[in-house]
Amino acid sequence: MCDAVPPVADDDRSVTYIIESPASPRVIVPLRGAVPPLDTPAGVADGVRYWRYRTGGAGPRRDPVVLLHGLGGDHLGLRDLGRALPGVDVVELDLPGFGESDLLTGQHTVINYARMLEGLRVRLGLGSINLVGHSLGADIALVYASLYPRRIAALTLLNPIVDGAGPAAWLTRAYFRIGTWLPAALARVWLLSRLAVYLGDIFVLTTKDRTIRKRILNEDYRAAAATRPRAISEVYLSLVKTPFHELARQIVAPTLLVTGSRDSLAGPSTLRALGASIARSQEIVINGAGHLWAVEEPAEAAEVVTRNLR
Repeated sequence: MCDAVPPVADDDRSVTYIIESPASPRVIVPLRGAVPPLDTPAGVADGVRYWRYRTGGAGPRRDPVVLLHGLGGDHLGLRDLGRALPGVDVVELDLPGFGESDLLTGQHTVINYARMLEGLRVRLGLGSINLVGHSLGADIALVYASLYPRRIAALTLLNPIVDGAGPAAWLTRAYFRIGTWLPAALARVWLLSRLAVYLGDIFVLTTKDRTIRKRILNEDYRAAAATRPRAISEVYLSLVKTPFHELARQIVAPTLLVTGSRDSLAGPSTLRALGASIARSQEIVINGAGHLWAVEEPAEAAEVVTRNLR
């Protein structure tokens, strides 16, 4: 279990807390409440499939939680985290071009994804929301919170990729750029084949638990089969052109930034720089964790996320 993490106070700014990630096997949180069948979406809005459910457990009344998955994944990537949150209404979705959602009509950029999310919020009749994103989902959440600051009750960014510095970032960017040059059939092999998924996951996985590693790989193989190469290439390349730090200055919601000490894509230095641009922010570094910590340890991640919900 995580050590206690103070909630983000109104006057907090970029305070770093170091949390030890337990070496023991993952804690399984029993489900307490009715959750709809996982293969049955609650609905479709403008081509975007979404899932809604209420988690079990007691707790203070909070605004709905919207979860945004990472690059190449779908709504199931954060499913275990969402179901471990106590007593909240949860909305999961497949981002356009991923899972069961259609492609966007325009370019797949983080800004267009943020605009899509606002349209979905309006369609679902939601007021303010707790927005939680992982990796690409965190980037989209950041942009959304800057464009629609008054719609956010609280913002949680898990492993946001906002800087392109360093060898790992350069190689990753070059890899996805090559995918944009290839015909569709070859782009799928280059970006989304089982070998490509395996190599990508091995690069970022840090858990030693073979069962968890196998589960994540199998889930990513399944998600990759439904991902459209155009979406994955366009949105990744848009990250380079998006002024995240400038946009971050427009965020007014209490913001929690989380990464792992072993995350080579969104490391502690990235969080510190981003936190300096967000007025009401705190940073958490999970010692020994990597880029997929929220997927590897969803119950532990849910504890951290819960402390920032409003």
